Amino acid sequence: MKYAASLVILLLPIFLFGQKITGEVKDKNNKPLQFVNISIKDNLGANAGNLITDINGQFTSIDLKNDFDYVLSFSLIGYITKQITIKRDQNRNTSIVLLEAPKQLNEVSVSGRKSLIERKVDRLVFNVENNVNTIGFDGLDLLGKTPMVRVEDSNISLIGKQGVAIMVDDKLVRLSGAPLADYLKSIRASNISKIEVITNPPAEYDAEGNSGLINIITKKIKDPGYFVSISERAARTSYNSSGTGVNANYNLKKVLMFANLNGGIGANGPTSSISRYYQAQTWNQFYGLKEKSKYLSGAVGFDYSPSKNTTIGASYNGNVSFPDMLGNSEIRVVNNSTGILDSIIHAEVIGDKSFKTNAANIHFTRSLDSLGRDLQFDADYFLNKTNIENNSTNYNTLSDERPTISPINNIRSGNLLTSTGYTFNLLMHWPTKKFKFTFGGKASFINSVNDVKYNQFFTQSATSGISYLNEFRFRENTQAIFGSMNTSFGKFKFQFGLRTEATQTEGVSPSLSQVNKNSYISLFPTLYLTYPLSKKDVISISYGRRIGRPNFSSFNPFRIYYNQYEYYTGNPYLNPSFTDNLELSNTFNNILSSSISYSVSHGLPTSVQTISNNSNISASTVGNFLNIKSLYLGNSISVKPFIWLESYNQVSVYYNSTKSSSSVTQPGITGYGSSFRSINSLNINKAKTITGGIDFTYQFPETSGIYRNESYYYFDLAVNSVFFNKNLQVSISARDIFKTKFVSSYTIYNNIGVYNSSNNDSRRLILTLRYSFGNSKMSKGQNHISSGAEQGRSGN
Repeated sequence: MKYAASLVILLLPIFLFGQKITGEVKDKNNKPLQFVNISIKDNLGANAGNLITDINGQFTSIDLKNDFDYVLSFSLIGYITKQITIKRDQNRNTSIVLLEAPKQLNEVSVSGRKSLIERKVDRLVFNVENNVNTIGFDGLDLLGKTPMVRVEDSNISLIGKQGVAIMVDDKLVRLSGAPLADYLKSIRASNISKIEVITNPPAEYDAEGNSGLINIITKKIKDPGYFVSISERAARTSYNSSGTGVNANYNLKKVLMFANLNGGIGANGPTSSISRYYQAQTWNQFYGLKEKSKYLSGAVGFDYSPSKNTTIGASYNGNVSFPDMLGNSEIRVVNNSTGILDSIIHAEVIGDKSFKTNAANIHFTRSLDSLGRDLQFDADYFLNKTNIENNSTNYNTLSDERPTISPINNIRSGNLLTSTGYTFNLLMHWPTKKFKFTFGGKASFINSVNDVKYNQFFTQSATSGISYLNEFRFRENTQAIFGSMNTSFGKFKFQFGLRTEATQTEGVSPSLSQVNKNSYISLFPTLYLTYPLSKKDVISISYGRRIGRPNFSSFNPFRIYYNQYEYYTGNPYLNPSFTDNLELSNTFNNILSSSISYSVSHGLPTSVQTISNNSNISASTVGNFLNIKSLYLGNSISVKPFIWLESYNQVSVYYNSTKSSSSVTQPGITGYGSSFRSINSLNINKAKTITGGIDFTYQFPETSGIYRNESYYYFDLAVNSVFFNKNLQVSISARDIFKTKFVSSYTIYNNIGVYNSSNNDSRRLILTLRYSFGNSKMSKGQNHISSGAEQGRSGN
């Protein structure tokens, strides 16, 4: 009896799991087909594995459960995709014959290619690889061309909404402002596969980002072998710039390795103007910059699979840049009574800047069975440094340029922000016959030190001037647990998730003898309900709650001077803001998409200025002043009216109602806004070796927060050609060819009107050369690069 029981125990795994699906794939001439992609799904729709046929056209799956039916899909470029179903009681050795696709090569290429834009239940996907107008671009450029996304200078947002968080390969990037923009510029478009705009992210994603997340997905490894690409980029704005990049992958049977290195040098010439309408005077300020660009970034990593079910790996990436600047500012003071120019305030600014990021990641993935159950663990470390030092010389002249009796003064200021952090994330997928569960936890520990110095010396004064020094330390620890459940009821698909985050913060200012502590626990539920009206027509409704955490430097209560008339003060009592978002969407055949959403945000932090009519000094601070209600309606259509043209067109209309608790702003401001974007890809010749792109964006007037923004528009053009069996790629692109992207806004502080207008030297001509060799189907290493790993919210 003991031996019988032992025999049963030994044989039980064979009955439950022991069988594999094996077979071979051939063409109609009985020749084996290599590199056929095979996806295996069980009768619940769960992914049970992915295979590729070997040189003999043969394949063997991992152990699969005997009590499941399996659907196998066989696909290969140039052949018609075939699906078969293997029943649980059926012989699991099979032979497949794939037939060649019809000879209309153009049609085959188009049908086998992903659409430029895909609409899913919880996100919009922009397939960057399919848009010729992105060649030669960087990550920030790509976000500016992504549907639903708007980039103005260094500010990134969703159209008609406030606050969005950026991710790279599912990892949160907690940089903001200029450091974030500079980091995104270091990512080459050729390394990006797609960009996801997620308005209601599931529970396993961080709750950061009031209006959702933007997830930048880098390219993945598909085949073994090696791949190397070398690119050279030259651009012209008001100044010249150039860049070089090398990307290499080498993949063995069990080891996947990658490395890349990018560098560049050049300059940009942004301009801006600010008008302040005081009671007695109007101050018209004009600002011109030469913003230098010098950067070097790189990444290296590997993934090792000791078995079919286990992967471990590590990666490091770093970026250092020096966006130094030279600038001249002129404030023309006009007497409102006479309209005559009274005086001119001159300023010459030299800015030395450095942004440095270092990040390391180790990761582990274990597949537990053939049902799709797995365990994933990531550990990340980062060290970020942002150093900005400004030297400003200021002097006054009369309207005829004669000097006044006001002393010439020299202002030297420095702002160093150093952030370090550790993050640990555990994720588990656990599907069953009726439900799919996802659960896990995350912990992050972040420390930030902000050193600020200010010196002012009066060259025509006997005194030596004034000096201030300040150190501000900030600590933020966050612990999260999350879980979600996915199931179906008839035609309805339902998913519910809940994320709980506990956060503890502490800000210390030794110079002010001030310590501020805060702790809070927040719940973030998510809900999705999908119903197919037909096979091609799907309607869905989703709800999510989000959080917006202020930048670390926003807590520093010390004054930071820009010149003798402007300074900024942080707020140690800042709280996070919260947003509830409800969205209804409909997608027809992935061609026509419509969505309507309603969101309510409470306690949004915003910077406001207290402007004195007497001294003309502008003092800025930040507070949780705004409550905003937003109604958004978006419609898009993706069509291929001709075999040589693919066109995506999106129209957005929205209404914002803002209430402000600040005494220096208007108590309420409401208004409509709208935008239109058209993205068009063209095949110029039949062989598709020459392609082109024409993009157009028009932003109508809108209300956003406490600002009323004016309209602008711009055109982008691109032409791309490939040579030598597609190994050499040459492209020319032009951005904002008419230089019409002037971003302008108007608001009121203390009954004083303020008008802003800027252009980030947006007209740009780019020439890109890219040479590739090796296995062309392979493009990028695993997506565990920790470039996005909790890198401190170090915006300045």
